[in-house]
Amino acid sequence: METLRNYVYNNGLCLYPDHYDAKKRKIEHVAAPEVDIDAVNKSYVERTLRDTRNEIEKSCGVIRSDMGKVRRNVEEIQRLTRDVTVRMKNVVTNATLKKSFETMGRDMIVRAHRNTQKDISNDVEKVRNNVEEVSKSVNALLMKVSNEIHRGVTDLRQQMLNMVTKETLEESFKTIGKDTFTLTLQNIFDDIKMLLHGVSDLRKQYRRMCVTRTRFDI
Repeated sequence: METLRNYVYNNGLCLYPDHYDAKKRKIEHVAAPEVDIDAVNKSYVERTLRDTRNEIEKSCGVIRSDMGKVRRNVEEIQRLTRDVTVRMKNVVTNATLKKSFETMGRDMIVRAHRNTQKDISNDVEKVRNNVEEVSKSVNALLMKVSNEIHRGVTDLRQQMLNMVTKETLEESFKTIGKDTFTLTLQNIFDDIKMLLHGVSDLRKQYRRMCVTRTRFDI
């Protein structure tokens, strides 16, 4: 445009604002040239302006296209940046979770194994205490049976010594001695049943403890 403006000015063309018709793209009242070599007709000016406008429009179109490409490239770069950021966060998160899971899982296994060993040890201790209690009960029961038998025999002997006649001795032996021995034997049988029941429970507990210790390799 600057070149065209200089050309018009240098060639004596008088173009004023009211000589332009932008809507119809026409130029009016072009001054006639004073010299033949400087002659410029109206069609030349219109053609030059039209070519210039077309070139400007083409350049603007190219610029708009380039700007669109740049904008799309920027959007793609932003999208890739976000994707890379998300992937980096996911990688860090997955690595952290994996490490945490391995650590927590290992700790849970160790803790569970330790708790199992502790529970088994406690159960063994309970069984041992039960064995001791049963042993004490057996000893006490034997002592009780022995005392009862000794007391029964002593009572019977004393009663026999107190008998005056043979008939009285026989009668007393049939009644008192028989009842005493029967009661004593009944008590002995009852205590033996309780003892056998306790021993059976103790054997069951001991078998369970043996199976548990074998399973956990303790």
